[in-house]
Amino acid sequence: MAHSDSVEALDKHYANMLCCTPEQLNGTSIVVVAHRDMRRIRFAHGLSLAIYAMSKSRGAVFAVKPELAEKLNEIVSAMENCTLDVQLCSEVERRLGQYIDANFWFRGYRLFCEPSGFVDCSFGEVRDVSNEDESAWHMRNVWGGPVFGQIVDGKPVTWCAVKVLSDKVWDLSIETHPDYRGRGYAKSTVSTAVRYCFAHGRLVGWGCDRDNVASLRTALAVGFRNYALDFGCEENWR
Repeated sequence: MAHSDSVEALDKHYANMLCCTPEQLNGTSIVVVAHRDMRRIRFAHGLSLAIYAMSKSRGAVFAVKPELAEKLNEIVSAMENCTLDVQLCSEVERRLGQYIDANFWFRGYRLFCEPSGFVDCSFGEVRDVSNEDESAWHMRNVWGGPVFGQIVDGKPVTWCAVKVLSDKVWDLSIETHPDYRGRGYAKSTVSTAVRYCFAHGRLVGWGCDRDNVASLRTALAVGFRNYALDFGCEENWR
């Protein structure tokens, strides 16, 4: 798949989740969508989202619970900038936060990896550890795909879950035991998980907070490319 084809597939995938068009996702203005089923945003599976936004270039699409749409439109209509920069995110959080019982707000990066850009950093023994410990079992139960682990002294020291969430893109979630960080094990384990996704005909997605330097560094080392900024709010369970 050529790079342009990968991006086009991603645009269709994320636009479908946000209930907008690929043209709106690539536009230069702010689009607010009154989203009637926020759980369609499946790469955030398990989160009760009140708002989720994505910005690819000079515009942004906000998907929000219907009762928040009018209030959000009032906020963003007065903003000069249409991208999810610090100013816009802070203003939405400050003014819309009074209407949401928020658990936490997040500002992140969305990245992707395709075969042409992949850098295989695997070494040593990495295997499917889905049934080997409680951490792996829990991740498999939540995300539905295998959990790969780097084996050191006979035990997994990393856990990389494959989020089997669509017929186009599978996301990854990586954890490393604190005592084994900084040794390249995360990149090695992620590389094996990426190869697994490619073998099943999927592009690979990655999400991390903008201040999570270690996660971003791992993704870029394996060949992930920037796709978009994202922003959102998880509300407390009722």
